[in-house]
Amino acid sequence: MPPIFLAPHSQSLLEGTGGATEYDFSPIQLWITSPRAPQVCVLSGPAGSGKSTISAALCWDEEAQQRRQKAIAKGNSDTAKAIAEADAAAAAVAAPHGVKVPRLPGASASPENTGSGERRTSPKTSGSGAQPPSPGGGAGGGGGKPPPVHPKPSHTRQQCGLGSGPNPLVDAYHFCKYSDVRRQSPIRIVKTLAYQLAQRMPLLRNYYASLDLGQVQQLHQASTAFRLLLLKPLTTLMPRDEQVVLLIDAMDEADSQSQLPLDNPVLQLMLHQLSSLPRNVRIVTSTRSAPHLMGPLRRKFQGALELTPAMVRKRESTLAQLERRVCSRFGANVAGAVMSHSGGENNLVYFSAVMLLEPPMAEVPASLPACYNMIFSAQWPKLSKQEQQESIKALQVLMAAREPLQLSLLAGLGLDQVLAKLPGWGALMYEREYKVYTLHKSLHDWLMDKEASGPYYADARVGHATLGRYLFHAAHPRPAYGAKYLVTHLLAAGAKLKELLDQAITDMDHLEVRGRGTEREGQGGQGGIGGDRERQGGTGREE
Repeated sequence: MPPIFLAPHSQSLLEGTGGATEYDFSPIQLWITSPRAPQVCVLSGPAGSGKSTISAALCWDEEAQQRRQKAIAKGNSDTAKAIAEADAAAAAVAAPHGVKVPRLPGASASPENTGSGERRTSPKTSGSGAQPPSPGGGAGGGGGKPPPVHPKPSHTRQQCGLGSGPNPLVDAYHFCKYSDVRRQSPIRIVKTLAYQLAQRMPLLRNYYASLDLGQVQQLHQASTAFRLLLLKPLTTLMPRDEQVVLLIDAMDEADSQSQLPLDNPVLQLMLHQLSSLPRNVRIVTSTRSAPHLMGPLRRKFQGALELTPAMVRKRESTLAQLERRVCSRFGANVAGAVMSHSGGENNLVYFSAVMLLEPPMAEVPASLPACYNMIFSAQWPKLSKQEQQESIKALQVLMAAREPLQLSLLAGLGLDQVLAKLPGWGALMYEREYKVYTLHKSLHDWLMDKEASGPYYADARVGHATLGRYLFHAAHPRPAYGAKYLVTHLLAAGAKLKELLDQAITDMDHLEVRGRGTEREGQGGQGGIGGDRERQGGTGREE
């Protein structure tokens, strides 16, 4: 299981916001720099209160972003220069013979424009695009020179609020996601944190580069991976007077339907592994303020610093901006009613959903589920009967998916054309890096609640059956998604697909492909913990 590259996700969470300037991080900075402060800081609040956006602001690395943009600009400039040189050379050869040389497709004297006048798109830093090299220098660059190591900034010198400081408060981070089981895996979390520490800290980087590749490949237990990749280097190599800050966001999104502490793998990682890190390693985590999560955390980390989003957000600027947006779209009377129903900062997703409604608004939704219902009710009658049936099928599949589905898989199901017709498409559900994502877990909860969503109810079991049948009958070799989750979907579909399940678990071709996929995940490419990282873009604006 390779580490997961989450920089695009943290960047997407800050889109459309003021970034770190909207927050006062002085309580967190004081906690980090105080030697006697508790080891853990818990950011808790209701669903949709902006916890993940705050986490993204804490992790934002302005210097890294600037280096990335310079690399992209240099790549564009080098490409344009090569095209221009090729044009000049061809013209020099052809001119004596009176031959007119056509311009190469996309060629332009300017790196910013193509030959057709369209703006050239920048190489992507996520998805299938370029990624930072691995700590060992072996992955991605074919054994090239390792990336430069930038010294860890002194937290005591950073300005409160990070408004004028380019460096992040957090050294390594992970964002859990309810719709992606890969991001709920403790082993992946450990590897993701270790990979980022290797990038930022020279001492740790040398340790990770010296690890035996075969040993790293065989890490299949979270406790073993934690001892090798986090506990040992942070205990034996890091000076005790140097603070290291780790962040794990949205722990609650690893919950099962039972909502039992033992069924949440990320909570168990916190309680049984991360709790044994040395005291100079500080841990920030965010979660919903649910008793089954906060109770175990309080018992294990007695005296932990507990914050709410309102305690670090500059309240006057946030609510004033939201009210101005609603007022400009619906008028002052509706804006006042929206502000009274919203719960203020306790549910920022509510404001995003309200903005999808069309003016004039005859009735102000009293809650976020009511808002979802109004959005679907307004757009549903515009669809034909067939489009409504296809939309329900698409929603069922999206609710059953174990990770964001690729457009090619949805096209195989014949559902790619209906996506743009889904209510709230582009905001509640959207495409990024050729995969389909949903805005927030509350949308999942509403769609899978038959009583709340009514005619828009998306039965996940039907979606499991749809995906199970499609993946079972897919041509060999099956898609990577099918190799990982075919049996999962057949099991979740229930007794009606038992025959297909029996065939799948005795299908040697499927078992071989699944084994190869597991082996590739264990290898993580060529470079130990920093090999072929998961390449995925952002998965939500506000969580």
